[in-house]
Amino acid sequence: MEYGVLQPGHVLVPAYHFLNEEGIYAFVSSDLDPAWWGKPRSVGRYVSATWIPGNFLSEGTLIVGAAVATMDPVRVHFYERDGIAFQVIDSLDGDSARGGFAGSMPGVVRPLLKWTTRPVSNDITNDTLGRKGS
Repeated sequence: MEYGVLQPGHVLVPAYHFLNEEGIYAFVSSDLDPAWWGKPRSVGRYVSATWIPGNFLSEGTLIVGAAVATMDPVRVHFYERDGIAFQVIDSLDGDSARGGFAGSMPGVVRPLLKWTTRPVSNDITNDTLGRKGS
């Protein structure tokens, strides 16, 4: 987002609000960059951007709102709820978080998380699985 600071000395916090097509918040992301966090901004124009990692969002439409606020005291200087919308498409090609599943997958986010699996025993009798008899 691009915005102008008209008065010096305000500690501003830009933020993006991500909502799905049902109006449910997926998440809010605020600028926590140490270069700016807790520091007042001088008069001028600024551009604040954030990057969403690949395979984080689930399929569907997301609406992005943009805001700039101060935290002490809490004051929202502007909030444009419906700033922009975009469509997320999660194909079966490449490094999709679908894992080859083509059906509908619920959820607002779909991160590609790291997993580990390790054997703890090679004895798979009913007793080791906590069951008695079959």
